[in-house]
Amino acid sequence: MNLAAARYIRALFSATLPARGDPIDLCPEVESLGRFAAGRLWHDLADDERDSFSRDFCALATDAVARVHAAYPGLTLSALEPVAAAQGMILVRSSLNRPQTDPWPVDWLVAGAPARPHLADLRILGVSLGIFLRSIAMIRAAPVEAGERIAAAILDPWRQALDRALPPQAGSPPR
Repeated sequence: MNLAAARYIRALFSATLPARGDPIDLCPEVESLGRFAAGRLWHDLADDERDSFSRDFCALATDAVARVHAAYPGLTLSALEPVAAAQGMILVRSSLNRPQTDPWPVDWLVAGAPARPHLADLRILGVSLGIFLRSIAMIRAAPVEAGERIAAAILDPWRQALDRALPPQAGSPPR
């Protein structure tokens, strides 16, 4: 499982490079991360809201990856070191290399069987993306007004946080 997890992260990273693959391919890979980040709010979603949340989280994740690649051209991934983690998962330690600057440590938490791994969480510079997003969702999404779309109440603050961290590039498609 350790080597399979490292190969999975290498393939996932390569597939998100702008010149390769279809970014929509990222959707099944990030769905679990979105559910984890939504936390208990995920369980409050009706089935149609879960579908909406998954679709919109995929779009948000795809946009975030595109913005990272636009802001930091020439990113490479190195030093993939898989180690056992809690609950049968594998933690793949890596370095995200940016030209002419220090690399960022990025840890990828991979769950699932070797034949079908998926991204459960990732830590950038030691900060869990899933926990960070969950914190934003819990602060901003609750309480939700009667009749309000809960999926939007979770995702809108995440979009705002992305816009503050990495503003949309000029000429990017409207969302």
